[in-house]
Amino acid sequence: MRKEGRILIVEDYEDTVAILKRLLEKEKFEVETALTGAEAMQKVASFRPEVIVLDISLPDVDGLDLIPRFKEEDPEVEIIVLTAYAELENAVRSVREGASDFISKPFDSRYLLHSIRRCLEMRHLRERLLRSEKLRALGEMAAGVAHDFNNVLSALQVQLTVLRMKANGGLERHELEKYLDNLERIARDGQAIVERLRKFYRREETKREPVSLRELVEDVVKMTEPKWRHEPLKRGAKIKISTNHQGEITVMANASDLREVLTNLIFNAVEAMPQGGEIRIETYRDGNFGVIEIGDTGHGIPAEMREQIFEPFFTTKDQGTGLGLAICYRLIQNLGGDIEVESTPGQGTTFYLRLPLAA
Repeated sequence: MRKEGRILIVEDYEDTVAILKRLLEKEKFEVETALTGAEAMQKVASFRPEVIVLDISLPDVDGLDLIPRFKEEDPEVEIIVLTAYAELENAVRSVREGASDFISKPFDSRYLLHSIRRCLEMRHLRERLLRSEKLRALGEMAAGVAHDFNNVLSALQVQLTVLRMKANGGLERHELEKYLDNLERIARDGQAIVERLRKFYRREETKREPVSLRELVEDVVKMTEPKWRHEPLKRGAKIKISTNHQGEITVMANASDLREVLTNLIFNAVEAMPQGGEIRIETYRDGNFGVIEIGDTGHGIPAEMREQIFEPFFTTKDQGTGLGLAICYRLIQNLGGDIEVESTPGQGTTFYLRLPLAA
């Protein structure tokens, strides 16, 4: 199931650590712990927490001295300071260093949970605003060049067609054909990128209608079978897709856009499992949303890259354009939904598509 957020507990009393860890894991948070400042710095680098619950009194360092170091490692990390000594000076210094909250021991666990969720809310809001601003700026740039770029490529293809018909002299025919094929392939690739840019930056209102998640998933699984079954078998790999639908769930969406998103995620999963593996797709209801959960057993995404994968032109592939997941993000946002990712390097990746239920 989807985790609520990554939390790092920095506290030297092991009993307190155990209580906090049990409390947070019960609330579906992903939790790591550190007993010293040195261990905390290592966990911040490897675990990439979204929120740090930090005790002031640590055996090797003053907890408040860690705040700027945490912020240097990740400026967006939220920090909640815990202390048994509720002195005004410590509270003021905590806020000045960049802490989001200051809680005195003993504390009410309900208030701590409320503080953590508020910190996560603020962090996610900042991330969405930043991503939206990047998309807007990039969209304005792309809109200005896409039309002219497509015209140039169209003209290039016309010239190549004429050249192919009139080719004579100079190069041998088969050599000339080889070069022409290469140029034509480049032109087609360029046109495909322009078309994806247009789709990515389109501003028209997306038409929504009731869509059955069960039907949509089963259709996409059949449509993509050559990619996930036949192509891997040619290289001796076997990939299996399993689906599980928890009831009939209908969302307000655009079926074409959803098919494109799901197809893209299946293709990415196949590429993440060159030796074979399993893709799991589940649909279920979560409050007022329908959820498509798609997971694989591939190589996973490193923690430091996880927050960048939805950014335009960010890619880890040698031949990738870096637009696939950015387009998925934009399409789901246009439908009033959200897309999130969980991943463990070496174990696999899971995406969660949340869409508003149909009335």
